[in-house]
Amino acid sequence: MTASALDIFNAGVTASLSAHERRVQGDRNGANALDQEALDAFEQVLAAEPDHAGALGGKGMALAQLGRTQEAAECFQRGIELNPNVAENHRQLGLCYAEIGDLDRAREATRRAIDLEDTPEYREQAANDLSNFGDHALRAGRRHKAAGQSAEEERAYRHAHSLYWLALQIDGRNAHAEFGLDETERILCRYLSARRPWWRFW
Repeated sequence: MTASALDIFNAGVTASLSAHERRVQGDRNGANALDQEALDAFEQVLAAEPDHAGALGGKGMALAQLGRTQEAAECFQRGIELNPNVAENHRQLGLCYAEIGDLDRAREATRRAIDLEDTPEYREQAANDLSNFGDHALRAGRRHKAAGQSAEEERAYRHAHSLYWLALQIDGRNAHAEFGLDETERILCRYLSARRPWWRFW
């Protein structure tokens, strides 16, 4: 990597870290602007070095934060093709699949990440990420409920339930996932009860 390309790459990393800080502070607009800045920098590096692993990972992270999940997944897939032994690429790919709703692939990618880096800390991190996606789906279900969109509401709750369940397969002691699973099970039980005629309960 040339000195100028290294400077651009480092600028992308700095922008990505700053975006994370803005998200923690609740400044979503500021975070999005910095994610776009990071994306631009990583794309400049990749234009010169298409197989630069760090830039591929950075681009994938920026795309994921900007909501361009399918494109992010493609970046992580390319990183895995270049080096299948980097656990983080598998973990991030699993999160992309979870966001898209492809839970079988999410499970496969996440388990591959755990195989490569099977530590309690890594399991906890992967489970927390999946639980956070479960929270997003749960909130989406509530928004659909408020809007009277019953089919979309149920679909969102089922998605949330699957994400919490997957998180517990990764880290069986994850309190966040356990709480979310219990909550979505109660909600889905109400759906089932509402659909069954009264005589079916006897």
